[in-house]
Amino acid sequence: MSAVIDGGGKVRTPDLPISGAWNVTRYLGVLLTPIPGITIGEDRINGQSGLVVRLANRVVAVVSVDVRDGHVLNVWLVLNPDKLSQWNRCRDWLTREGRPR
Repeated sequence: MSAVIDGGGKVRTPDLPISGAWNVTRYLGVLLTPIPGITIGEDRINGQSGLVVRLANRVVAVVSVDVRDGHVLNVWLVLNPDKLSQWNRCRDWLTREGRPR
């Protein structure tokens, strides 16, 4: 198992992919530690199973998971605020138009 984290130079992340189930699990555990105001929801990310992490209704992380035969093979995390801005613009538009989130 490996995890690739994209901070885009704006969020501090490991320089290299994290490898090994224990290391990936540990990193995700620290990253997703309950913080007041954090919500985590399931979503499809580029056709893969994934999670959307929000803080105060703003998307702060998107996690895509490659699952095969019931096992997680790879994890991709996007923490780069520039790449997450599209997720937040979509939410802002839906809210403004009176549609459910």
